[in-house]
Amino acid sequence: MSEDQRRYKKAMTVLTQEQPGKDGQTLIELYTEKQSKYTKVVAEKNAAFNNALIASNDATKGDANPKKAAKEHYDRWVQEHARTWRNYVQAAYMDWVVTGKKEEVEYWFSVVDQDSALSRVEQSKASFVLEFLTSFYLTSSDLISRKSCAGPLSRTRMAHANIKR
Repeated sequence: MSEDQRRYKKAMTVLTQEQPGKDGQTLIELYTEKQSKYTKVVAEKNAAFNNALIASNDATKGDANPKKAAKEHYDRWVQEHARTWRNYVQAAYMDWVVTGKKEEVEYWFSVVDQDSALSRVEQSKASFVLEFLTSFYLTSSDLISRKSCAGPLSRTRMAHANIKR
């Protein structure tokens, strides 16, 4: 077994290992659960701020200067609630980092992704496209030596050949 294959196997073993005291959840399942909770809290925070902005605009429609009044109303709401929402988000993030073992899982994800077959397929596609484009466009010396190449396609190819220099 090559070194890359051993690292891949170890990564998959760690990621799919059941976590003690977590009702049979694997490390990946625990990670995604905590990530989902964090994402949900961030979405709730964003919704709360958006609702406060809408409520501020609605509450100040009849004022002499509604834009200024809405801004002041919203600023007061933010001053009263921003710390609480920041704490909720921070708590969910720390739960993801500590309990969901975010750093460890992402390290092993990088090992799996770097060595995975899918990654190698993507790399081969990229090299094929680069090789195709390189062989498709003639070099500038080939274009200049051909007297019959005067059409629009030839000028496009010549422009690309000059860019490649």
